[in-house]
Amino acid sequence: MSFVIGLIIALSCMLGGFAAMGGHIAVIWQPWEFVIIGGSALGTFVIANSVATIKDTGAAMSYG
Repeated sequence: MSFVIGLIIALSCMLGGFAAMGGHIAVIWQPWEFVIIGGSALGTFVIANSVATIKDTGAAMSYG
């Protein structure tokens, strides 16, 4: 449940900030945008954490 809430917050902030600065949401509403953002987040997570933490996170996510 916290994953869904976090995803909603992250996307709302990203899209809301873009729209607040005068951008048109349809311009960035592309499937590859999620690949770029998700890949950046995953890469940052891997860099910032130990192998044990990454394995524990994977195990915790599989219990969903």
